[in-house]
Amino acid sequence: MRRENSDFGTKFITSPGDFKINKDYFAYLELDDYACWVLADSLDSATDILSAEIVVNSILNDFREKPSLKKRKIKKYIKNSHQRLKEESRTMSLQSTVLVVVSDYHSLRWGYIGNTRLYHLRKEKIKAKTKDHSIAQMMVEVGDIGEQQLNQHQERNNLEQYLGQEKSISPTIAKKTELKDDDILILCTSGFWEHISDYDLESDLEEVKSPQELVEKLELKMLSQASNSLDNYSVVSVFANKVLQEKVGKKKFSIKKIAMILIPILFLSGGVFLYNKRVSKIRAKVMAAKSKFNRANRLIKKGQGRKARPELQKAKESFKKLGKDEEVAKINKQLELVNAQELEAEGDKKVTAKDYVGALIIKNQN
Repeated sequence: MRRENSDFGTKFITSPGDFKINKDYFAYLELDDYACWVLADSLDSATDILSAEIVVNSILNDFREKPSLKKRKIKKYIKNSHQRLKEESRTMSLQSTVLVVVSDYHSLRWGYIGNTRLYHLRKEKIKAKTKDHSIAQMMVEVGDIGEQQLNQHQERNNLEQYLGQEKSISPTIAKKTELKDDDILILCTSGFWEHISDYDLESDLEEVKSPQELVEKLELKMLSQASNSLDNYSVVSVFANKVLQEKVGKKKFSIKKIAMILIPILFLSGGVFLYNKRVSKIRAKVMAAKSKFNRANRLIKKGQGRKARPELQKAKESFKKLGKDEEVAKINKQLELVNAQELEAEGDKKVTAKDYVGALIIKNQN
């Protein structure tokens, strides 16, 4: 049995923070040949039902029945939990993030929706980490903000994907990664990672001997750095103390034969990869521009047109480059409203109804 020939340790801490109810939920299951860790963060305001618990139980039940490390299976676990959450949404829309990590005690693969994160650490350095499905993450991707600004950015919890949403979901599923002895996995919800940096994670690994010691050390560091109110938070550490050693097969293949098989596949998949990468980049730019536009609209509603103007100008420039004429027209209307607000604030007697023509229409729509 694979589990008997390996050594994995798991410990976690979860807390409601400054709230009465903890809406995070974590559970894991270790079978003879596979293990699965699932962490979820409820996004809705329901008090009589826990969305995260529904999601975690759905995934672990599916995993128990058909354990697998395959990409399509992990995607199915997540999509089934999405459907389950929608079925339970009777009086209100139930919503949640989720992170699923599956291992065969030699390799691992993860899948997720939202901004519950995984950090894979090796030799006290972050080897890999998930990218949030948030507007803030998109702003990082297009260069509007730096990576170091992500954890505290106001759009960090503005998600473009989550379980329970009306439209279909597209979970991110990672490629299979081989584990090494002494690798460490850290799973955490946004209530935890928004108060801690990558440097903190790496530095706190020094002289840590157990998963329990690590989560306690990380919690103390996080609490000491939390300046604002504390949301629900959860942090999980998984220590791969001893990884299963796979036996090397005796079957050998001709390098030339393998090359003949791979070349046409690489040509095909390479083209698809480049296309998907381009589409993702354009989509990220659109979402980042929309974020600026929405931020400007909030400022305008507060009567802060002067602060909204640069956001509108940046959004307009982005939409122009993307050929989004309809969005540019909307921004022009908002700029008219900003002009009118500024004139009115300065007490300019030249302000007339004409200054508000068209602009007030878009304001009322918002």
